[in-house]
Amino acid sequence: MRLFVSTLEISPSSLHTFHMNVGIIANPHKEGAAHTITALSVVLEQHGISTALENDTAKILGAKSEFTAPELAEHGDIIAVLGGDGTMLNAAHRI
Repeated sequence: MRLFVSTLEISPSSLHTFHMNVGIIANPHKEGAAHTITALSVVLEQHGISTALENDTAKILGAKSEFTAPELAEHGDIIAVLGGDGTMLNAAHRI
């Protein structure tokens, strides 16, 4: 599973007014998907960034989510897609 990370620079003064929501969509057939979803969620939340999982992605963790892919796109400021090129294309089509 490939994970592409981009650096978001936030000044300390903006942390009090800035809040970001990241939606996560993952390929359920990729080995290590559950671990990667959990690791990404933990790191983001440690930085005060909220996460939400798309409903099929939540099932990977044995959880439930109220968000379909299009709803997640409406809710999230950014969508993190975990998988390969096909997963990214599929996610783009669905949202």
